[in-house]
Amino acid sequence: MNTNKLHFVVILMIAMFTASCKDDIDHTIITPEQLPEKTTTFLAKYFQDDDIISANKYDIDITNKEHLYLVNLKDNIQLHFNNEGEWLEINTPNGLSEAGKEIIFEKLPSYVDIKEEFNNYYSNQKITRLVNDTDDEIQFILDNKYSSYIIDAHEGTTYADMYAE
Repeated sequence: MNTNKLHFVVILMIAMFTASCKDDIDHTIITPEQLPEKTTTFLAKYFQDDDIISANKYDIDITNKEHLYLVNLKDNIQLHFNNEGEWLEINTPNGLSEAGKEIIFEKLPSYVDIKEEFNNYYSNQKITRLVNDTDDEIQFILDNKYSSYIIDAHEGTTYADMYAE
């Protein structure tokens, strides 16, 4: 194979590789000031000791009216927020701080008073992930690889644990 053909093949391979690596979702790197106000209030309340390392806005529809926000904090904490600035998911490899655990209790209806019971039940584990499932359900992953749920069914609060790979 002559040199020209070899160069053409190499350039073609690089072009194909580059095209295959392109994100299908448009995103923009933004400053913390460009985050929704509800997001910045949430971060100031629950993660005031954690500096924002980066923030991204992802356009999730063709009209660019629906967005997801990804915020990276120090210590590899990663948070996802919806278009309105409400939290969707929190990943904390080192575990939630005590202030961060308040997210769990504030999400549940005010008549559900489980804070002491929860802290006793999960006292020896770190919460490494929170998922905002529905209005009356919250999922969290523990450092022992258990996926747990708190479900408020209006008849009472239920804990559900299951092993997650």
